[in-house]
Amino acid sequence: MRTLTDDRGRRWSVDVTFGSYGTHVLIFALQGGSEVRKTALGADSQIEAAQTLEGMSDEALAEEFVALVPCTRNRRSASGEALAEGPRERRPRRESMRYAG
Repeated sequence: MRTLTDDRGRRWSVDVTFGSYGTHVLIFALQGGSEVRKTALGADSQIEAAQTLEGMSDEALAEEFVALVPCTRNRRSASGEALAEGPRERRPRRESMRYAG
């Protein structure tokens, strides 16, 4: 795990976690807050992902952070209330696969 201080003086914890479909992601979590940001990390294993994070310079880590967009899923305020989200994209419904015979 690493820490990063943004241009507003806020401290972020940075760690590696397993994403979906075999990916690994960098998670930036605001210390003492609820804001979380993430980005995909090109690594074939958790060990390789952790080594990549540890090998990143402070400048490279800061560049990754600046390019991120805050995660909005399951965000909560400091009081624990769910934050409003924008409209979600609806997936098309699948056709029924019932046997017609």
